[in-house]
Amino acid sequence: MIIVAGRALFFINMTKGKSYFEDLVEHNLKQARDRITEWQAGLAIRGRNEWRTFTVGWDDVDHIAVISVVDGPHAACSDHPLAGLNLPEKVKICTSLTSKVMHEIAALNGSARDILDVCVSLRNEDIFSEEDLAASVSWMVQELRTQFLTQIPRQPTRLGLGIRNGELVSSIDEFIGYLTDVRREPTEGMEVLADVSWENMLAAAAYITKTVADIEWSNDGFVLVSDFGDQTKFKVIVSSASETLAKHMPEIISSGQEMGVAFFYIIQFFHIGPSVTFFFGVSPPKLQIEADLEAL
Repeated sequence: MIIVAGRALFFINMTKGKSYFEDLVEHNLKQARDRITEWQAGLAIRGRNEWRTFTVGWDDVDHIAVISVVDGPHAACSDHPLAGLNLPEKVKICTSLTSKVMHEIAALNGSARDILDVCVSLRNEDIFSEEDLAASVSWMVQELRTQFLTQIPRQPTRLGLGIRNGELVSSIDEFIGYLTDVRREPTEGMEVLADVSWENMLAAAAYITKTVADIEWSNDGFVLVSDFGDQTKFKVIVSSASETLAKHMPEIISSGQEMGVAFFYIIQFFHIGPSVTFFFGVSPPKLQIEADLEAL
């Protein structure tokens, strides 16, 4: 499996068995070395997903993260120093994770950038059990969530709880859900969402939640805008008046273009509930994932 974000690529090999951890890792790393050697020699990576076919040549990528996913009674998580692994210079990090940890990252709405951050956190550390690392990832996200929840003095009340997958959820989870949903849609430009981290996502959702709580009972028409992200910048627009929003959108878009905004996340509120729109601007010249890999 591969994940491509800008000119960065995650090369993921998976295996399962009762062998010792070191043997499972060596199996995956041999597979990675062999396939990367073929790729480097000119055999392009070809595949398809839910909405497109793709071809990735060696020259299309500058930075590679090799991730070995292992499963079994001896499976664990560890960084693998690159010295002696006989991998090309484009490979910046090599890590083993278990499927349980990968599933935990996915369950917490983690992005490719979050996967990389977990891998980097293992550098210069001892081997982690899958239970310890999964718990550590869950704790880290919960701590971030708690940090941003303290910025919300009161929850919105006018519309009540949100609904996600048939279940009632808090406002912050509703607004996180809209953002993660668009990652799964076949939308041009959506690759930049791989660069939105847990911190970016929670910061945006907390801002929306607080803003909605502040303006939901006002009779005035509001359009409030805030900027988020680092290398990959995005704007969040919260509006309680569609006509006012339409009037100011050209100015907001122009400002975003000057800033190099990658996408706009627009929430409009009506009596029957929120209306959510995403549209994409200009991809940054370098994603944060690329910058982080380049710095390793």
